[in-house]
Amino acid sequence: MHRLSACFVRGSAAASAADLAAAVANGDCQVNDCIPGSTYPDMHHRFATHDPLFLEQLSIDSGDPQYANFVDSEFWGRLSGSVYGASANLNAAGYANAVVANRTGQNYPELAAWDLSKTAIAAQLAGETVARDAMMQGILASLNASDGAHDLRRGRPDWRDLGLGSDRR
Repeated sequence: MHRLSACFVRGSAAASAADLAAAVANGDCQVNDCIPGSTYPDMHHRFATHDPLFLEQLSIDSGDPQYANFVDSEFWGRLSGSVYGASANLNAAGYANAVVANRTGQNYPELAAWDLSKTAIAAQLAGETVARDAMMQGILASLNASDGAHDLRRGRPDWRDLGLGSDRR
């Protein structure tokens, strides 16, 4: 069973093949920017924080390097060149900081750690150590910003229960 499909389906080889085919269709859509709004004004791809990991793993599982190559040129390469994002001015640290700032603005700084964890894993898979280290710093900033205010015992999510928040009160 392929890794991508093993995450979702336990069972027959037919289910595995169908899941991989669906994942490939998703990857093809991303590579071809088939969803309105999936590009920045400069027509470069706009990645969700989980997209690099999905596409890196899809290349591994499908044996097709186009997905990892796409991430390399449209994400890692642009971060390395400090030309990623809506204003084409973000490097990896700027990207991580922007994710933390966005989640902090939503009053959920802890979620940035969850968002960036997938990007950090993708960077590790791709051998992008500068990006990985920047994402890890963003994760640390996110966790340090946790104030314990999101507590299930008070009717709100407790990110510590998910392994994301700090134990500081």
